Amino acid sequence: MIKSVIGRFSLHNLRLLLILLVLLALVPGLGLALFSGMEELRRAEKDAYEDAQRAAGLLALVHEDISRRAHQLLETLALLPTVVAGDFAASQNLFSQLLSHNPDYTNIILLDQESRPRAWVVPLAENNGLPAPWAMNLLQTTNFALFFVEPATPQGSPKIIFSHPVLGATGLVGHVCLEFDLEAAARAFMRANLPDKASFAICDQEGRFLFRHPRLDLAWDKSLPAEQTEVLQGLTAGRDDGVSRGVGLDQVPRLYALKRLRLGSQADRLFVRVGFPEETALSESRFIFMRNVSALGLIAVLTLLAARLFGDRLILRSKDTFLRTARRIRQGDLSARTGLDYTWGEFGELAETFDTMVDAMLARENEQKKFTETLRQSEERIRALFNATTDSVMLLDTQGRVMAANEPCAIRRNTTPQAIQGLRLHDLLPLDLARTACATSATWWIRKPPISWTRSAMAACTGCASSPSRAPRARWCNWPVFLGTLPNAARPSGTCARPS
Repeated sequence: MIKSVIGRFSLHNLRLLLILLVLLALVPGLGLALFSGMEELRRAEKDAYEDAQRAAGLLALVHEDISRRAHQLLETLALLPTVVAGDFAASQNLFSQLLSHNPDYTNIILLDQESRPRAWVVPLAENNGLPAPWAMNLLQTTNFALFFVEPATPQGSPKIIFSHPVLGATGLVGHVCLEFDLEAAARAFMRANLPDKASFAICDQEGRFLFRHPRLDLAWDKSLPAEQTEVLQGLTAGRDDGVSRGVGLDQVPRLYALKRLRLGSQADRLFVRVGFPEETALSESRFIFMRNVSALGLIAVLTLLAARLFGDRLILRSKDTFLRTARRIRQGDLSARTGLDYTWGEFGELAETFDTMVDAMLARENEQKKFTETLRQSEERIRALFNATTDSVMLLDTQGRVMAANEPCAIRRNTTPQAIQGLRLHDLLPLDLARTACATSATWWIRKPPISWTRSAMAACTGCASSPSRAPRARWCNWPVFLGTLPNAARPSGTCARPS
């Protein structure tokens, strides 16, 4: 059974070879499907990176435009007499009118020399007459600047504060500030028809998050992953954009694009990052890839089934017919034939050749049987003639040994024909007659004349001394009929002694 199983899966198995041939025929198609699928995935990934880079570039342009317009607006406000004079009530009315015409900003604040709020449009969350924590940085600033302000509460929104100094006749009078809510930018980002679970973030050159959307209430949601930090370090070396691939802080695999964000005094130190989820960006290409591979797999299965079915019907069945016929012939049944149509292609030619060979074998066997029967009948006639005569008859080989003897010869020597076989002629003569027989035999061995024995000589040569009463008139004649030619080495010399 083990041998049968091994033979079934051997490379010499015709069915297995047929299946391997079909699989080899399918390999180029499978390779082409895999190659085209991988190329489609690479193309989709490249397109996703390009889309993310465009989105990051647009967001960077939006924030840079907001920063530029904020700079222009604050520079204009810092030159207004009402602001320079410190008329906080008039300034507050002016700020309200300006803010209604600039909805991108959420508040306008006027600080005094000590960075304490004096005029605003929207009341500040903590206005106790003391400088705001972010405003302490303005004490040493005499140029346009911006600051990222984290929300005071988890429900609050992070903001960008743009600031410009107000200079009077005596020097620094205060600062006029413009507030921008980053959540508004995030809402605009989400309205841009971007993929689901897309992310948007602003980070500094150390990789720390200044803003992230969607927000995660995690204590460690403060910095970029290591692989993106390496890309960020490449950007700080002079490049303006880059791409990376990784898992976000929310454990969603994304394709990321980073873009340098040039905002006033923070130019070259801020970056915007946009991430598209792999599942969404590559879903269509993966679906096409899996569809093509599945279709090819289905085709392969159907092809193998068809090869098995039609192979059994067209090839293996003919092979089995040849095997069954060969087994019957091996068992001796030469009447077995394939029974296949000789016009059926190569198998027909093979069947015709096979059947012709079996016909030749059958004809040869019939001839051999006929020859054997003729030989048997001839042997029986010779044996009947050999045993029918009353004379002593022996058949000698070229060495002078007895090959066969008839019954009368054996009876005259009180033995059986089987006991005489193998003896030399001289072993059957009396010792005193061996020399005479040798001389006579030597003459015949050399000249081969027909020997005609006299009655007295025959009586002496036939051993009448041992059986005088049974064969008083025995005689041998025409020995060359029973004797062949002896080789020179086997011919006796003039004197001969009976072998012991």
